[in-house]
Amino acid sequence: MSHCSGSNGELGIYEGNTRYFSWDDKPIFLASRSFGWTAISDSHFDFVRDIETMAANGGNLLRLTLFWPGHGDEGGELPWIRNEETGMYDLDQFNPAYFEKLHHYIMVAAKNNAIVNLEVFDHPAVKGGSGRWPSHPMNPARNVNYDDEEFGTSSVDHRFFRSLPMHDNKPVALKYQQQLLYKVLDETLDFRNVIYSLGNECPSPLEWNLYWTHLIKDYAAGRGKSNILVTNMWQRDMVEFDVFDIQDAQNPYRVRRANPSQMWSAYQSVHRWQRDHNNIKPVYDSGQMGGAPGSNILHQLWMSFVGGSAGMRYHRMAPVHPRPGISTEVEVGNWEDPFHLEQMKWVRNFRQFTKDIEFWTMDPLWDFVIRGEGYAFGRPGDEYIIYLPAGGRITIRGLERTGHYELHWYDPDQGIYEKTEKLSILEDSGEVTFSSPGQDHWVLHVIRISGLS
Repeated sequence: MSHCSGSNGELGIYEGNTRYFSWDDKPIFLASRSFGWTAISDSHFDFVRDIETMAANGGNLLRLTLFWPGHGDEGGELPWIRNEETGMYDLDQFNPAYFEKLHHYIMVAAKNNAIVNLEVFDHPAVKGGSGRWPSHPMNPARNVNYDDEEFGTSSVDHRFFRSLPMHDNKPVALKYQQQLLYKVLDETLDFRNVIYSLGNECPSPLEWNLYWTHLIKDYAAGRGKSNILVTNMWQRDMVEFDVFDIQDAQNPYRVRRANPSQMWSAYQSVHRWQRDHNNIKPVYDSGQMGGAPGSNILHQLWMSFVGGSAGMRYHRMAPVHPRPGISTEVEVGNWEDPFHLEQMKWVRNFRQFTKDIEFWTMDPLWDFVIRGEGYAFGRPGDEYIIYLPAGGRITIRGLERTGHYELHWYDPDQGIYEKTEKLSILEDSGEVTFSSPGQDHWVLHVIRISGLS
């Protein structure tokens, strides 16, 4: 199954292999590219077209932070009512228009079989700088509810995430943080396609993660919702989380901007940690166009897959930000930008290759390739998928079972099968060498068959 089918199912963790998500009890792999992740507050962004375009190309994962502060001063909707004359917010009055847009976003995602990774708090939004903390409704200079004692009007950075009694003890600030969370849960718990993330890039203490995770789960349970999924970026080793989001995680779990070898080592470390702690849960991550526009990060999608990840999302197309909260090199709404189209093509090609593969029955094979650069994933003795990020020759140490095999070479950049070969293994544990049809990215699909014709 390539992505969610039908909007009446429910997101969960697949019981047959808890490394993966499920939709309507069927295993899924999450893959997509993200264009704008503050889509609700940005009045210039057509999120319906964005979601539909992503889904039409096989994408099924969306990342959404609640808002970008500066969008409120640009005419966008934020969660609270804003006085247009003074520019001040009242944190006791929620904005119905904002939550109507939030409903619409998640409903459009559900109709397009997409999962929403909903981030409640946002570290970049409370850092100093234009369009950030100076515009933030929780900045005491921008609301009518409390004074400077809560956070101060300058950059608060990580202090925003230390409002608990055991930290900075800011009960008034904590009250309004809680109110926002409760309102978001009230408006979204009935949806079945949401993963709740405590925040975006939040440098938060362990106690903060525990507090908010328990608050979300307890509040949801009180509403009769016991099957929600909770995570937080960077925190891959907290038992209370249902999902591990290792986007930009600290070494050795950092995968953004990493080359294939570094990613392979990171996934191996994550698998080892989960095994040692008997805590096997989905891990998903995000890649980025680090470096020059158009930098090739196709390897990040395929490394996520063969590394046993539950999903991968291209975070950005390029490092230039023409609008706050919309991180692309292109003008917002330029749906024909070549970098944008290229990322969608890669996801579409990935779906084509994996649509009939029972990936949830497979595992990363850490030591399968003994020479050359190749990364293997499979069901030993029956089926193997080997990703070669630069083509060339690789040598494997036996296929673990004598017999006959078909070799299918797939070009993940162009989305075509280049050639099919036959192979017979007469002795166990022998070395076998393969050569790709060309350079750059190749995927070798090895399938055991009953005989040669």
